[in-house]
Amino acid sequence: MQNIIKRTWDEYNLGDDAELDKYGLDEAARIQSSLMVKWLDLLAQAQDDLNEAKTRLADKEAELQLRARTGACEEYGKLTESVIKSWVTIQPSYKKAVQDKNKAESDVTYLQNAKTVLEHKKAMIQIEANLWTCGYFSRPSVCTEVQNQHDNDQKTASANKLRDTLRKRKHALKREMVED
Repeated sequence: MQNIIKRTWDEYNLGDDAELDKYGLDEAARIQSSLMVKWLDLLAQAQDDLNEAKTRLADKEAELQLRARTGACEEYGKLTESVIKSWVTIQPSYKKAVQDKNKAESDVTYLQNAKTVLEHKKAMIQIEANLWTCGYFSRPSVCTEVQNQHDNDQKTASANKLRDTLRKRKHALKREMVED
């Protein structure tokens, strides 16, 4: 099994933001726009980082080509375009710039997918709200006992999640007060 590479913005936890609770549709609809803003802001930052990485790569390539043309790779013999290009690609600074660009592209791709996930969540909120409005959930096709147990389990899970969130907020506020 492959290990997941942690990124600097993984602290935002897309899994929690994409989760939908049918008993908390009002809350999900209320916070959906702020979630989209958060993830779109991250996407914009990642796209900016990608543009900067592409610029650094182009600058590094130009710098190395200039060095090659001014005599840095004369030991390779006649300086043809292919020799210069090959010399540039084996330089550690060029490889580092390529790796930085590839990481930035990976980040942008992940965040574009996160944007898509949140757009799907928005559509699901609308669908769930329509189902509640038309009374889909008011006529259960399973026995009342099973439905009540399921509803109680869902409510308990929602309450536990809310409690955990409030604890995290409380600890975060304490840390902020200590830091100030």
